[in-house]
Amino acid sequence: MPGYARTHACLASGSARPTAHGETAAHRRASLVSLRSWPRNVPVVKKALVLLVCGFALYYLLTAPTQAADAVEGAFNAVIEAFGNVGVFVQELFE
Repeated sequence: MPGYARTHACLASGSARPTAHGETAAHRRASLVSLRSWPRNVPVVKKALVLLVCGFALYYLLTAPTQAADAVEGAFNAVIEAFGNVGVFVQELFE
């Protein structure tokens, strides 16, 4: 397999010859480095999303407090109802 040997020799030596797929070893190393650093960026994105959601909730609370209270009450009632339905399900399993 001449393509296989040429590809692996190119990656091992770090030469600028293109591999069987047309990539150079430098491009391949650069893409691997960027993939390795990706998980470090996740907390930044997570913080940004949390701040965005909290900011929207605060804006909604300040601009429409009655509707915000109704939304919170509806969400709370939905959670209570969901737990009640799980209880009914478990009770029906053992009857």
